[in-house]
Amino acid sequence: MNLDPIAQQTLLNAVRQTQTTRVSRTEAPPEPPVTGPQESLEKSEAKEEVAYKPQSGLKAQENQPQAETATHYSPAPPQEMQEPEGVPLDKLREVAREAMTTRGLSVEFSAAALDEVKKMGGPPPISGPGVKDLRKLAWASIDNDDTRDIDQLAYAEDLGEGRTRLLVAVADVAAAIPKGSALDQQAQLNTVTVYTPGKVFAMLPEQLSTDWTSLGPDVDRRALVTELIVDQEGQVESSQVYQAAVNNKAKLAYKGVSAWMEGGEAPPNLSKTPGMDEQIKLQMEVGARLGQAARKRGALEFEADRVMPVVEDGHLVGLEEEKKNLASEAVANMMIASNTATAGFLQKKGFPVFQRVVEAPERWDKMREVAVQAASHLPAGKEMPSELAILPQQADPAALSTFLREFKQRDPEHYADVSTGMLKLMGGGDYVVTPPGAPLKGHFGQGVLGGDLGYVHSTAPNRRLPDVIIQRLVKAASNNEKCPYTMEELHAIAEQCNKQEGAAKGAERQVSKTAIAQFLSSQIGEEYEATVTGKNPKKGVFVKVSDPPIEGKLVEGLDGLDVGDKVKVQLRRVDPNKGYIDFVGVQ
Repeated sequence: MNLDPIAQQTLLNAVRQTQTTRVSRTEAPPEPPVTGPQESLEKSEAKEEVAYKPQSGLKAQENQPQAETATHYSPAPPQEMQEPEGVPLDKLREVAREAMTTRGLSVEFSAAALDEVKKMGGPPPISGPGVKDLRKLAWASIDNDDTRDIDQLAYAEDLGEGRTRLLVAVADVAAAIPKGSALDQQAQLNTVTVYTPGKVFAMLPEQLSTDWTSLGPDVDRRALVTELIVDQEGQVESSQVYQAAVNNKAKLAYKGVSAWMEGGEAPPNLSKTPGMDEQIKLQMEVGARLGQAARKRGALEFEADRVMPVVEDGHLVGLEEEKKNLASEAVANMMIASNTATAGFLQKKGFPVFQRVVEAPERWDKMREVAVQAASHLPAGKEMPSELAILPQQADPAALSTFLREFKQRDPEHYADVSTGMLKLMGGGDYVVTPPGAPLKGHFGQGVLGGDLGYVHSTAPNRRLPDVIIQRLVKAASNNEKCPYTMEELHAIAEQCNKQEGAAKGAERQVSKTAIAQFLSSQIGEEYEATVTGKNPKKGVFVKVSDPPIEGKLVEGLDGLDVGDKVKVQLRRVDPNKGYIDFVGVQ
């Protein structure tokens, strides 16, 4: 399949060209590395399917870093410190375990859960009532280079006249974890996999997540499939959800696929299956179309710098900056479409919907100010028309989406800073339960305004409990069975997921800050241009430096600041033991 010029340009312009830059060990805070698709505004999900995962990701990005509650010491004068030799992983693991336990998160699997895995003896059977055999299709996974826990596959079929049949297969984790089992109880402790530079605290034992419930290459596995008919404008004409047996014919990586689509060498696994090259081109094309339609609907594109740890000889010795690319964006768009279709499926079946919701921003007025301010600092010759920079008085995702897209084109260098500020102002996402027959709630980040169009998390069940809950609901609805949960149970699970998600992100941030504080210890006294990214009466003011991309607390000077303001700061002090990074304002 040859892409027409418009489609090719859509693909090439969908995201910034992949730019992975090695930075020095003193330059950037380790965020949980990107993994395969996950939703975009987790705390304000703009491209939610790109998640953070070291071995496989947000990816989604999942949640953007927010100000951590902490008691800081009084600023001290600059001091000389020796050049660090890197952060020992053993030390980071200790910090990680403490960060987990102090937040009420589990760091070990129960004996009962491990015993269940032993008794299981292998992956769930691929056959069963209502399970379609789709193993012969040219399924492919696209994730990070070293992904082992593969949650999703995709397959696309050209229907002619610009229409595409898109199938998204998600690993049937629920088939391996019965409700009420020891493994189910284990998953409910943390509700998510927690990713830190020193250690990954998986939600499920590795035997499951990286093998028996992973859609690895050349193995038969059970999956839930969302089938979408997508028109030439990227609109979903119809959808259905069913169970199937699948087989991954090509394990591919974001970087390799993106480079190939932009004229580089083809990934090695691409030629293993005849016609797989055309298959992937079609997937990328339909993913771009879905993204284009989502942006018209009001879906937001936020971008923050993400860094991957560089490990040598048991030490964290550097960081690699990684940005979204063409392939990760296309996959994210396909997963988002699948999530939306799944929400609609449950609603039509008269089932409760375990939704992911992002309310309209409470600080919309401030977001309007940030937009005007950002537009006023655009480079000469790149000015934005005032009608694009002045957002409506009422919260409008479509208008915000247009502004962000226009700003990114005019000033890609500072787009991440503006995105981060806007994201912080968006407010957080939550899990809520919509009763049967009730209108679905909206998701501002995805331009989903509710009613008969809602949003769920369904595409990462190996690392997120809500996705497993969705699978149980979908399977019961598909089989015309009774709902496996009472409303009281679902509300309790939603509350637990919201609580533990926040705890997990706090632990990830603490360990990341510990590592970056160690790296920054030789930079005391350096001055940087920064953007205010957080402000809270109790937590204080937080700023983000663009180069290197680090975030810390403003402990002194420059009163009256608000999110989005540009400031000059000096690195005053770091504390590797507590993960503090403190700046002072420079007049």
